[in-house]
Amino acid sequence: KLLVLFFIVRFIFSMISYGASVPGGIFMPILALGAVIGCFAGLLGVNAGWLAHSQVLGLVLISMAAYFGAIEKAPFTAIVLLTEMAGSLASVFPLVFVTFIAYTVDTLLGGRPIYTALREEMQFK
Repeated sequence: KLLVLFFIVRFIFSMISYGASVPGGIFMPILALGAVIGCFAGLLGVNAGWLAHSQVLGLVLISMAAYFGAIEKAPFTAIVLLTEMAGSLASVFPLVFVTFIAYTVDTLLGGRPIYTALREEMQFK
């Protein structure tokens, strides 16, 4: 319950922050929201008996890459960034697989890159 609350609060404050037309970073909030989604899914999997507790951290890492890759419309950047953060090449295949699934789903649903959407909302040319 706490993770869901944290996600909702973080998401709302991110929308308020970027809707206010003030300079600010969107990089870390995207990674934080992806981490919360991965942690939530991982803990659901542990409670259901589908995952070992030691696998939650890997799911957090993969979720961060998938969320970032879909929101930013930059899957390769997400994969490289999270591979570097992990410090190991062991997670590259799951990162590639899940990030491209997230990217494809976002594209099929008509998602736009976040910076393009923000620029259009702020009416910058």
